[in-house]
Amino acid sequence: MTKSDVTVAALDIARIAGVGRAAVSNWRRRYPDFPQPVGGSASSPLFALGEIENWLGEHGKSFRMTEVDRLWQHLRTAVDDLQLGEFMGHLGALLVLVNRKPDAWVTPSELSAKKVAGELREYARAIPGEFPKTFPDAWSAIFVEAAGLAATDGAASTYEALCQQYFETVSRRGISASGEVAGLILDLTADLVPGSSSVLDPSCGNGNLLVAALARGLHPTLGQEADEPAARMSAARLLLNAHTDSGVRIELGDALRADAFEGQTVDLVVCDPVVERSWGYDQLIADPRWTFGLPPRSEPELAWLQHCLAHVRGGGAAAVVLPSAVAGRRAGRRIRGNLLRAGVVQAVIGLPHSSGLAGPRDLWILVRTDHGEIPQHVMLTDHKLDVTSVAASWRAFLRSEPLPTGARAVRVIDLLDDEIDLSPARHLVADNSVDRTYTELANQWTRILAGLQDALPAVDIGAPGPITSLTTVGELAKAGLISIQQAPIKMESEAGGQPVLTAHDVRHGSEPSGRGTPLPGAIELQPGDVVAPILREGRVRVVQEPGALLGSNLVMLRPDPDRIDPDLLAGCVRSAAQESSTRTSAASARFDIRRVAVPRLGIDEQRRWGAIFSKLATTEAQLSELAEVGRQLVRSARLGLIHGGLRPSELEQP
Repeated sequence: MTKSDVTVAALDIARIAGVGRAAVSNWRRRYPDFPQPVGGSASSPLFALGEIENWLGEHGKSFRMTEVDRLWQHLRTAVDDLQLGEFMGHLGALLVLVNRKPDAWVTPSELSAKKVAGELREYARAIPGEFPKTFPDAWSAIFVEAAGLAATDGAASTYEALCQQYFETVSRRGISASGEVAGLILDLTADLVPGSSSVLDPSCGNGNLLVAALARGLHPTLGQEADEPAARMSAARLLLNAHTDSGVRIELGDALRADAFEGQTVDLVVCDPVVERSWGYDQLIADPRWTFGLPPRSEPELAWLQHCLAHVRGGGAAAVVLPSAVAGRRAGRRIRGNLLRAGVVQAVIGLPHSSGLAGPRDLWILVRTDHGEIPQHVMLTDHKLDVTSVAASWRAFLRSEPLPTGARAVRVIDLLDDEIDLSPARHLVADNSVDRTYTELANQWTRILAGLQDALPAVDIGAPGPITSLTTVGELAKAGLISIQQAPIKMESEAGGQPVLTAHDVRHGSEPSGRGTPLPGAIELQPGDVVAPILREGRVRVVQEPGALLGSNLVMLRPDPDRIDPDLLAGCVRSAAQESSTRTSAASARFDIRRVAVPRLGIDEQRRWGAIFSKLATTEAQLSELAEVGRQLVRSARLGLIHGGLRPSELEQP
């Protein structure tokens, strides 16, 4: 494969050049000689690697292209995206073979796709799943390149670097805990089990938890995974990092329906399960694992939790990552009550929002005591604590010391009420953080008020009448000065690897909150794009950072930045939406964005007007923030006065 055949995406260019994606987008707009895309799509273009390297060098842009980076780009060019996971699993098996049995590896001159497959079937028996009888020739070329790199840089480090590139590319957040969460779990459980303990992950995904456990000295290392490519990657990562194959065992299959380790117990179970609504309830009604109660059909997470506990030996522990809703859903209260009465639940920890997980998650720390003493308290922490603070709170809890702000030791008897709700947020409202929350909100209130002192832009009062020379968005679009686009009708915003800007985000001035996969026709936003809801109410957003996809119920205007100022355009759209809402009946909530009037002004004058509109938009956002902070401030004051933490000041007289 020649350098001209290898392609890179904008994200790859940003990584090798050590810049953000916004910088790459700016280069494309500012430099006429920036290489043109050679493939991909309008929302995700691909560029020739050789052309990019030449351009960076000619323009004095420093860049670092490691051998792993180059191998990864060759891999991405040779392997179809839909087969990327399968290829990575086979590549891991190959590197295990090269690492363990170098004599079994043939020289590149003798290499053929059929021989590689045969060698793997013969020697890589510790990797789960079946190997094909042959591989595509393009794959064999990558195998040779990877084997050569592994011989110089080490098979473990080479494969780990490629895996991290793969995880970043496909953003498979649901398949395994992030490295940050894995590190936290091992830090917390180190106080419960010794470093040489055995460990099991019954839904091991790509192996992040088990790789972290192996690095901490936990052995044997066991796992099960239903997704074959993920199971292969997990096994390969462990085998490449372990000193011996013995003690590393990854099985393929659904652990709930077909437990590969039935009857076997370990010192520590760690798990971030991939939960499916259809989890085998009808087949597993009489399963002996349900010692704390039959999980309701709607509570597969509690089935996973009890499965984990069934594999913990006396004196051992389990750490399970579950959606936050599991702690309080009504259907699971009987099982939660039984877990509390048995002294199994030690902590429910709200994982930090920065931990890379999709949606709010809690970490449940569970123990099987091998003596008569049953714990009388459960530690609860909220999602606001960082990893370091969570670890400090946990160790203080184990020593029966006072816990810092954001954590609380709650008596088991207080949790055994009608709802048996273990949600940290519910029980932390009455702790000593109320005064801190009130103080923080009061400071925010003061800060926003101070910022509003000079919020209004300088305008002249008594100016001449309205501008008579106007055009419309539709006319500008016909002239090629504005592109008007909408997302595909079936655009999803709840699952995928790329951020999606939703109508809710635009209305509330928040960062892109959706997650989606680029479908045909998907629109990737660029700085300077103007985004507005299709409905007439709501704010208008001028995009500052690239990379997010345009969500449904939004329309995007992409102006020519040398001819049309985005801030002026956004101000015109916002003004038109407000006018429409005052004179249009409630039965017609939409307005025609093509009819929005835009003044005919030179670009310099446009930018002067645009700065005014931008400042007005900032003021509007500050006022909305002030209203929200005000609501929270009043709520915090009421709760603090009722539950403790606040009391009337001596200065407050009736």
